[in-house]
Amino acid sequence: MDNRFLAIKNKIQKLLEENAEYRLNINNLKLELEKLQSQNENFDGNKLEANSQDFSSDEIESLNSQLERKQALLEESDDQMRELKIRISELEEENLLKENTLEIQKNTINDLKEQNKLIKLANEMSDEKADNHDLKIKINELIRDIDRCIDLLNE
Repeated sequence: MDNRFLAIKNKIQKLLEENAEYRLNINNLKLELEKLQSQNENFDGNKLEANSQDFSSDEIESLNSQLERKQALLEESDDQMRELKIRISELEEENLLKENTLEIQKNTINDLKEQNKLIKLANEMSDEKADNHDLKIKINELIRDIDRCIDLLNE
C-alpha cells in the first residue's frame, strides 16, 4: 500500500515539475509573442520605425508566420497546462481516498486486535471456571462499544 502511495506521490511531483516547465515555456513564449507583436505594431508600411530598415513582403510574411507559430505554441502550451492541472487534481483526489481507506483499515485492524485480546482473556477465564454468563455479557458490551467506534469512524 505504501509503495502505491509513494508512486502516486512521485507522479504528482513529476507532474508538478512538468507543470513548472510548461509555465516557464509559456512565459518565454509570451515574451517572444509580445516582442513580435511589438515589432508588428511598429511596422508601418514597409518600414520598421525602430531602425528605419526596409522589409520586403517576404520578410513581413515570415514575421507574420513566426508570430502565428508562436501563438499556436502558446495555445498548445496552455492546453497542456490545463490538462496537467486536471490530472494533478485527479491524482490528489485519488491519493486522499487511498489515505482514508488506509486509515479505516488501520482502525479496523486495531479493533480486531482488541477483540482478539478479549477472546483470549475470556478463554483464559473460562479455563479458570469463572462465571461464564457474566463474562459473556461483559465481552458483548465491549464488542458493542467497539462496533459503535467503528461506525463513528466510518461516518
